[in-house]
Amino acid sequence: MLSRNTRSYAISLATLAICLFQPRPCFGTQVSDAELKQRYEAAQQALRQHDLERARVLFEQVLAESSWQLGRLYRSIGRFPEAVARLEEVEKLEPQNDEIKRELTLARAGTEPHAQTSNPPQERQGAIAEDAGILSLEKMYTQVLANSHNGLGLIDAQQNRFEDAVVQFQDVLALELDFPRADYNLGLAAFRAQRFPEAIKALKRATVRTPEDQPAVTLLGLAEFQHGDFAEALPDLEKAEAIHADDPGLLLALGTCLVHEKKMAEGQKIFDRLLRNNADQPEVHILLGRAAYALGKKDTAVMELHNALALDPQTPDAHYYLGTMDLDSGKLSAAEAEFRAETDGHSQNPKARYNLAYVLLEEQKHDEAVGLLENLVKDVPGYAQPHYSLGKTLVEEGEVERGIAELETAVRLDPGKTYSHYQLARAYQKAGRTLDAQGEFERLRQLAESENVR
Repeated sequence: MLSRNTRSYAISLATLAICLFQPRPCFGTQVSDAELKQRYEAAQQALRQHDLERARVLFEQVLAESSWQLGRLYRSIGRFPEAVARLEEVEKLEPQNDEIKRELTLARAGTEPHAQTSNPPQERQGAIAEDAGILSLEKMYTQVLANSHNGLGLIDAQQNRFEDAVVQFQDVLALELDFPRADYNLGLAAFRAQRFPEAIKALKRATVRTPEDQPAVTLLGLAEFQHGDFAEALPDLEKAEAIHADDPGLLLALGTCLVHEKKMAEGQKIFDRLLRNNADQPEVHILLGRAAYALGKKDTAVMELHNALALDPQTPDAHYYLGTMDLDSGKLSAAEAEFRAETDGHSQNPKARYNLAYVLLEEQKHDEAVGLLENLVKDVPGYAQPHYSLGKTLVEEGEVERGIAELETAVRLDPGKTYSHYQLARAYQKAGRTLDAQGEFERLRQLAESENVR
């Protein structure tokens, strides 16, 4: 969990992304296009003025209108699968519109094998594709769609709806792979949603595209750190530290990575600097407690966490980390008490909620544990670990199909975890899905081999 300063920094980056965004549409001369332009510009104006709900309504209207126009355009030139995809998006936004249903029916009919004409769609497409006007319209509507999804993603991010923001920025990249800042925005949204593997992938693309993008490098290092990729995080965090030398969360991440990479003296210097500059901040004592524990100094770690609680009994994460230490020592009752204390004071802390459920499972308190996990996967659907534990538990209790669904989600969210692949393969075996089980065991073998190579 990041410090308050680091969380504030991440939020400020989301706000900065709005400031950097510049619309780039190219509109036609038809009246309907002029109306579309007017509505789009009104949405952008509302976004700049932080009138987020009005901006959302306008962007959604622009999405519906642009998808409608692009879907009809694709149908007219015989690109029926693309027409269906666009018109289905419109139908989601306006499910009661009969005209949309009729147009969608026609587009679907065009995808049927028997839908043949004397002038096949491929020929029509080739002839019409040479029309500069058609190409211009396609480009215009695609750009408007990408910009509108981007606007909705920025709105979601400002409203802390990071799961929804991830979807919007994914849609942006599906439409325009080179859309400005889309990889960074996706990485930031995934980071805040605690979907660290997805954040890392997006931020790596952003830094490859623009190596000097310091916010992307910083966020990439923090995402790698949160995911436990300490060796990969270290060079990125060292670059970030040169600019953000006093950020407590960044210093914790850097110091911890140095320790994990056996650079003890350098790590200790970072921790000393952290305490010297922030002795009166409870968050810093939590960071130092975590660092001490990573160094094997449990007594010092416990002392620092109690120092944090002495400065502020309501400080977040202190009880959580005390609970993790008790859990590592096999003190289940003590760990349960600490995790309950954390969730009582900070009910939305997903890691505390997950660890409480984990301890309850270990204590054979399955009903309460399953209830906690079911709520957690609803509240934080991008957090892989609760899906894994819920799926494994459901399979063990005979709810195999439900368990498989959760394990499949865990594998999709974090495909690098061998234990998730193993449990999914076992679940497929229980369900009689022999080929699926064999495929999963093969993926498990490949993962194990790649880990041995590293």
